[in-house]
Amino acid sequence: MALEVLYLLPINLISLRQAFDACQTRDPDLFHAYLDTFGIKLRKQQEREDIMRFVDRVKREVDPGALNDFYIGYVIPRISKEFDLLRIGANYILNIEIKHIGPFERIEKQLRQNRHYLLALKPGVRIFSFIASTGELYAIDERSEKVWPATEEELIRAIREQEVEKVEDLDRLFSPKQYLVSPLSSPEKFVNQHYFLTNHQEEIKKQVLRSFAGRDVKCALISGTAGTGKTLLVYDIALHYKRQYGREVYMVHCGRLSEGHLYLKNNDWNICDIRGLRRGAAGGGPERRIGRVR
Repeated sequence: MALEVLYLLPINLISLRQAFDACQTRDPDLFHAYLDTFGIKLRKQQEREDIMRFVDRVKREVDPGALNDFYIGYVIPRISKEFDLLRIGANYILNIEIKHIGPFERIEKQLRQNRHYLLALKPGVRIFSFIASTGELYAIDERSEKVWPATEEELIRAIREQEVEKVEDLDRLFSPKQYLVSPLSSPEKFVNQHYFLTNHQEEIKKQVLRSFAGRDVKCALISGTAGTGKTLLVYDIALHYKRQYGREVYMVHCGRLSEGHLYLKNNDWNICDIRGLRRGAAGGGPERRIGRVR
């Protein structure tokens, strides 16, 4: 019976590989118990095989101790942002994403998102993407958002030269508050698009856009508890219509306008409080409850 773990524990990648090999020859289900001991969720066989290909790639070039203290599959609470391989260092944070195949556009988007989240913690980051099916490597760092084809030497140097730092509580380090951008409390970040939607927000956004594209739905209701990103999601949908289709979008708020509202009004946003609407100006239509933001 596996030891119950309430949070993710760091692991040595070579020991992970050894456990994988041992369990395959004896009982594959034992590997699940091994992963549970460290709080690791690698249920798909392809995910496990891809990570083993990465370990095989790097273990020949470094001492076993250089592969200590990696977190596998860490997820930022409430934001649902996941990192495949993550290690915290005093000089920089090291993140390595493992993908089976491309395409490059998805790799580029993921690395830029990871850069955004990790730079919120400290200025130094080294971020790589390993494509297991081809052995390709890509990288991005704190200096620019440019993604480039990386060499094995760059990856090995990043692993060797990191001054590994022990972390007692990753969730405390990755506090969700520093990532939840609000168009009203952080309007400058919103205007400059220094934010990303979570996977759950992206899914609700797609549902809203599909519903409106059908022309049978004229009103969508998005609900959620405080601090889950409802305002950001609504404003992001509005921004989509403004930029993608050149639509005139009007934002109507129930309360008084804040300084954030006024900042947005000065940056080409049509915003008013509900008293500013003429009676009967808002059109009616079928309402559909799209989703709840968690």
